[in-house]
Amino acid sequence: MSFLSVGVGCGWNRVRRACLILLCTGATLIAGDEPPEVVTADVVRRLSERLRERHPEVRALGHTATAERLNADGSRRWADPDVMLGGALYRYADMARENGDLYYGVEQRLPILGKERAARALAASNAVASGARLEARFAELRRDLAVSLFDAATARMAADLIAADVRWLEIQVRLGRSRVASGGDPASMVLRLENELDRRRLDWTNALARRVDGEIGVQRLLVGSGDPVGGFLLPPVAEAVPFGPVLVRFAERAEPEVLRREQDVGVASATVEVTRRSQRPDVAVGVQSYHESATGTAAQGMLTVTMSVPWFNRANYRRDLQRDRARLASVEASVEDARQAVRREVHRLVTQIDSARREAVLMRDVVLPRTRRLQESLEGLWTSGRVELRELLDTRRQRVEAEMSEVQATGEYWVAMSELLLCCGLEDLETVRELLAGGGSGIEGGTK
Repeated sequence: MSFLSVGVGCGWNRVRRACLILLCTGATLIAGDEPPEVVTADVVRRLSERLRERHPEVRALGHTATAERLNADGSRRWADPDVMLGGALYRYADMARENGDLYYGVEQRLPILGKERAARALAASNAVASGARLEARFAELRRDLAVSLFDAATARMAADLIAADVRWLEIQVRLGRSRVASGGDPASMVLRLENELDRRRLDWTNALARRVDGEIGVQRLLVGSGDPVGGFLLPPVAEAVPFGPVLVRFAERAEPEVLRREQDVGVASATVEVTRRSQRPDVAVGVQSYHESATGTAAQGMLTVTMSVPWFNRANYRRDLQRDRARLASVEASVEDARQAVRREVHRLVTQIDSARREAVLMRDVVLPRTRRLQESLEGLWTSGRVELRELLDTRRQRVEAEMSEVQATGEYWVAMSELLLCCGLEDLETVRELLAGGGSGIEGGTK
């Protein structure tokens, strides 16, 4: 072996050790000293409350909802009155005494044709829509948080599996070296084990980086939180969710995007009503009084009724109404499009949940037990020299692949379950069970 190859190899080992130290340090900074916890509905709910308090987008939408609610509460039922004050100059003094040279009055527009009521209804619709947008976005962020938690748990469990495999290979390398030193086996056997060990160490380094990135992703969603989030583990897969009309019907009425668009329909309808009533005239009553400024004697009084004349712009009002009705039709069509998308999405998610569950159960209950039994048997035979290393490594590779498949399938199961819960506007799987067991009796009562 040349000096260059030795130097390069030693340099690579130093770089690898440095990377591992940095990754372990990053994992310690994020996870702290707390042991990992299984991701449950309570964990998601607890972290979601932190997200609601600290996430800037949720806070911005909350302020917007508050502003719209205050705007609706502050909508005027009566317009502000107009107060008039003026004077007149006359050529002759007797004209001032007769007609009065100081006048004042007040005029009040009357809310008799429904314009103010329509404006208040539009403000109330905007307030409701703003609140719906806040809750819909929070539900989406809660889904993103759950998905990030399951991704972080998947990455952690995958890294732990690779670390266990690295420890197993290290034991086999030491055993192989002792057998080569005793002259019982060729050196190529140790070479194969060392190469496999170096490859798995590289896999572990990459898996640790993915684990750190997953935990940082959870921390980013909980922006502003200085508390460590800790590590997470996947729960075992639960039962399958049957696809049926009850689930689809509930998702059509509870999916956040559908709720958002339905509230937009309310705003568009209120806008159409405001535009329709804008064609009506404004009616106001007024009182005026004239006095002589020299003596303060009342000269005359006047009662007035004024009305705007909107009929000259009738064609423009008609176009405005057609415009807003077209916008209303567009929003109504978008609601139906969102419902159809929900139907397709629910079927896809239920299929994905069922597929991932079957794979996880197969690996956990069938493939892994018999593969582990065979590997344990082959380890004893290889130690006594009655079986080749290739057969042991092939069985061990099947075990590793089965373990990774179980972890990945479990992660896919819970990620798809989080998406389904978002579509149905629910928080945990237990609510889905109650919904399906009750035949959808709670659909009319709301989504929470």
